[in-house]
Amino acid sequence: MTYLNKSFQVATILLLLLLTLVLNLNVSAEEKLIFAVTLIRHGERTPTDDIKSDPYNWEIEKGELTALGMNQQNKLVSSQASNVG
Repeated sequence: MTYLNKSFQVATILLLLLLTLVLNLNVSAEEKLIFAVTLIRHGERTPTDDIKSDPYNWEIEKGELTALGMNQQNKLVSSQASNVG
């Protein structure tokens, strides 16, 4: 397992724990939700600055999502959409 895959899994677990905590709060009928925040970790991206020791020739712009990053982002959005309803 690569570092990026592990960090993506950790971020996903933290997000799910946060959602579980928020959804399990007891809210009475008299209380009204005023503000909500969703934390989303972006998928794998190319470096934002030149790295002299990096031998890889990136074919996309600096800071752009890689193909893996797009896949990670799509999976995250799909899982959130299925949780919302």
